[in-house]
Amino acid sequence: MGENNVMNKQVVCKSLFFVLGLLFNVLILNAQALKTYSGKYKFGTATYTYKDNPEGGRIYEGDFVYVRNNGMDKVTGKFKNDRKEGKWTYTSRSSLMSMPVLKATYKNGMLDGPYQYTSKDDCISLTISNGRFMGDVNGRNLSFCYKKGISNYIVTLESLKGQFDENGYCDGKWTLQQNDIVRFYGLYEHGVCKKFCREDLTTGDIENVEGDITYMLNMIIEDNYKNLESMIKRNNVEWKWWSVEREESQTVEKEEEQTVSSVVDEMPEFPNGDGALMKYLQEHINYPIAARENRIQGRVIVSFIVNEDGSISDVKVKKSVDPDLDKEAVRVVQSMPNWKPGRMGEKNVRVNFTIPVTFRL
Repeated sequence: MGENNVMNKQVVCKSLFFVLGLLFNVLILNAQALKTYSGKYKFGTATYTYKDNPEGGRIYEGDFVYVRNNGMDKVTGKFKNDRKEGKWTYTSRSSLMSMPVLKATYKNGMLDGPYQYTSKDDCISLTISNGRFMGDVNGRNLSFCYKKGISNYIVTLESLKGQFDENGYCDGKWTLQQNDIVRFYGLYEHGVCKKFCREDLTTGDIENVEGDITYMLNMIIEDNYKNLESMIKRNNVEWKWWSVEREESQTVEKEEEQTVSSVVDEMPEFPNGDGALMKYLQEHINYPIAARENRIQGRVIVSFIVNEDGSISDVKVKKSVDPDLDKEAVRVVQSMPNWKPGRMGEKNVRVNFTIPVTFRL
């Protein structure tokens, strides 16, 4: 029995050393496969590690540093399998008027995690998860649009404070301070706006208005994508607008309720992706004559439902610009071909979706 135990231990030890040896060799091979580049890169210089792609080109892997404009602009971060991963920092000191700094977190090339933007003028701090805003949001000196009657207004907020629920919708009380005289506040229940008001802090007078938090937040992310993240465009995943507000669902057809999801395992997709969607909208928009003559332009925010079969229904204007532009935005969205439907597990489901339709002269 003693001899057998000794032999068994020897076998186990040999197997363990063999496995450790294999792991060590794998690590050595991986380390040897990585190469380092340091030199000219686009409009500046860069230092990064990579491995050769068997199909040609390079696969970025590991630390990345990019500098341009004599060090005034700088980007630092990491790549994993040729996609941005973890924390990245974008600094643009050459923009002397604003000097913006963006600290963003990525997962497989997509924004996912803490997101912080600061400049000499404004700032915002929030968290992104699976294409949605989560947790608390704080900001200052942000542009905010609201509507009173038929008139639209744009103001600058001294401060913004709010929070999102677990599904990425506005929840609870949101406070938007314009200055010492005017304050806005909204009351939300899981994305459904129960009340949105403008308060005169000198008189105490309160009036109901329509606030547009969705537009404000998405424009910040989109602008940073175009102006800061684009300094390094490698496999960038473009931001998809996420509507932080929703209408109270009262849709019931005959005997059974038609469920519309907002959080699913796989979101709907236009045939061939976002680029094809933007191209379709540009090619199929018929600019209204009256709007063109009056030089009216802007971005209409449209919501709709992608059904189980990919068809489009329940098209609505979430943010209006002009009656003629609104009507054309609805028409072109209704004309879209069937999408790839959203999925929950192995089942196709109906999903709420929001996109911007841009009219530019």
